[in-house]
Amino acid sequence: MNRVCLVVCIFGLLLSVGCGRGVYTSPIETPLETPAAQAAPATDTAEVATFRVGDVQTLMIVDETDEGRFAATYPQFGNAGVDAVVKAKVDEIYSQGKALIDDPDFAGQKVSVEVKYDIVNETDGVDILFTIYSNVEGAAHPNEVVETLVVDETGRVLPPEELLNGADFDVLLTKAEDKIKADNPEFARLDMHSYVKPEISSFRHVVRNDKGGLTVYFDSELLPHVYGVVFVDL
Repeated sequence: MNRVCLVVCIFGLLLSVGCGRGVYTSPIETPLETPAAQAAPATDTAEVATFRVGDVQTLMIVDETDEGRFAATYPQFGNAGVDAVVKAKVDEIYSQGKALIDDPDFAGQKVSVEVKYDIVNETDGVDILFTIYSNVEGAAHPNEVVETLVVDETGRVLPPEELLNGADFDVLLTKAEDKIKADNPEFARLDMHSYVKPEISSFRHVVRNDKGGLTVYFDSELLPHVYGVVFVDL
């Protein structure tokens, strides 16, 4: 197994099952000073029931050591309950990223992990896509995986099991496979059904999109890294 695939496998595994080796080392956490990143007034958690996305403040975590660098941006909305849910998700990603950076398999090679976010939907709460790039010093290119977070207007996290209740996973696999083949004719022989189980555990990255439907993301946890991140609208 080459180094690129090893990074994908390790980071994908960490995101799937977590890791007990990561140590939280109090990274530097600061707001990004940009015109679009204005803090909304703080609100009490009792007001979560009327949560709507308004002004967004972008915060940044940076943790740099001899082994590598972790950097992440994430949103805060000025609502204590929702902000705590978002921060907990970022802390989870941070712990997993640090475990990758500190992995002894990469001793002597700097590992970088960068996390960016997109707010993909602001209706009835907020849907956030986190894109995570990881790279080992000397590798040809970074690897890319995603995480999603869906919070309704009451501040409750909506899990994939609830969002995809009743979905036909065989159809989802076929749609993803067809999209890859349409965009990349050289992968005409791809057969996702041969190695991806048609069950909810294979469809962890889902958001409500701005078209009133759902978007499911497939990354290098399920696909060879050459495909990048593939998404399918339902």
